[in-house]
Order: sequence, then C-alpha cells, then structure tokens
Amino acid sequence: MILNSTPASLRHRAIIGQVPVTVHWSLFTGHCSLVTDEQGGGQQLAEGERRSAFSLIEVLVATALLVMIVGMIGFVFRQSSMSWDSGIRRAEGTTRVRAVIGAIERDLRAAVDAREFGMTQTFSANSMTFVALLEPESGNPYQRVPTQITYTGGTSVERTAKRLTSSGSSWSASGNDRSTLLESDGNAKVSVRYDCVSPPSDTPGGLPAYVTIQAELVTEDAFSGLKVISYGRDGKKGTRDDIVVE
Repeated sequence: MILNSTPASLRHRAIIGQVPVTVHWSLFTGHCSLVTDEQGGGQQLAEGERRSAFSLIEVLVATALLVMIVGMIGFVFRQSSMSWDSGIRRAEGTTRVRAVIGAIERDLRAAVDAREFGMTQTFSANSMTFVALLEPESGNPYQRVPTQITYTGGTSVERTAKRLTSSGSSWSASGNDRSTLLESDGNAKVSVRYDCVSPPSDTPGGLPAYVTIQAELVTEDAFSGLKVISYGRDGKKGTRDDIVVE
C-alpha cells in the first residue's frame, strides 16, 4: 500500500492499488480514516476540480432576456390582433355603407314626379322626400305601386315608406314603414350627405338632374382579446391572491 500523507494535512488524496481514496487526518485525536470514492458515492472531488454550474449573474441575465423576449412576442401579438380587428370592422362597415347606398340608388332610379300624385318632393343635404314606383309586396310582380319615400342623412340613415292609394280624384299616403339602415355607434361614426343638383329651369320644382351620395365611415381602433382570471388558492373572487391576465 502506498500512502502519501503528512501529519500536517487534514485531507489528502492517495492511491491504494487501483482504488483512489481520500485520507482524513485529525490533528487532535490522531485518528486517520480512509474513504474510497466508491464508498463516498463519488461525491469526493480531487483538489482543483470544480462542478459545472450556472452562477447567479448568469441566471439573472438569462431571466432578463427571457422576459424581454416574451414581452416582445406579446407586443407583436397585440398589434397584430388590433390590426386584424380594425380591418374586419372596416370591411364590415364598408359592406354596410355600400348596401345602403345601393338601396337609395334603387329607389331614386324608380322616382317619378311627385306632383303627378299631388305630393310634394324635397331634396336637401340631410333629407330627401320623393315618390317612387316600387314592386308590390305580393301580387303581380310587374305591377308598380306609387310609394312616398323619405331618407334622412347625417349621423344615421332612416328610410320611411308610405303607400299611395287613389280615391278616384286624389291620392293619399297610408302606412308608415320606417327602418334604420345605418347609424353611428361606439365603434364607427357615420356621416351621409346628399348633393342634389337643381332640376332644369324649364321644370321648376321637379326632380333634380342627379343626386350624389357622400358617405363617410370612421372606425375606432380597439382591441378585443381574451381575459383570464385565476381565483387563487382560496377559490374566491376579489381576494388578494387573484391573478388577472388580459
């Protein structure tokens, strides 16, 4: 057995045969003990050897980088969601505006001189009242029924239709079919204006030469996402251990 140790050392590395051992020497009792690496579970290390591990600074730097990356991903996701929602609302608003303008255009194409039915017709920037020959709700589809129509403009578009009936010598309006076609709300602001060109000088009080419909739709940018609430360990809402993620 070869044992390399001195009385002045507390722990020394030695080799007995082919088995590495660690010598523990007590200066007070003079007791000497030998512990092999196999007996110590491989936990004893030679002098100068180090276990590989992360330092506290490395852990802090990695945590800071992870937080920055997660924050950037969340920001990109939020901006993408806002752009998607804004585009959807604009597309829906544009579809609604086009549908309303198409309905007004169809009624104006069927307009006739209201004076032939003893009615008045007015055209201004915020309202139009005229008589149009429309298809009946039931019956012969080739028959046309005179109808007095009123459109309002501004922040909302309302359509009012009254059927004209003849008593033999005069016409009278009956019924009041009113519907709101377009209006402003919390997500979109609507502005509709009618530019009516005066009729020719030889037919004063008649139908305008043409009508230009100006519609503007302004959508508000908003974010619609998911809100998650955890009630914590106590399972009660409104306590201090609640976690809210929006």
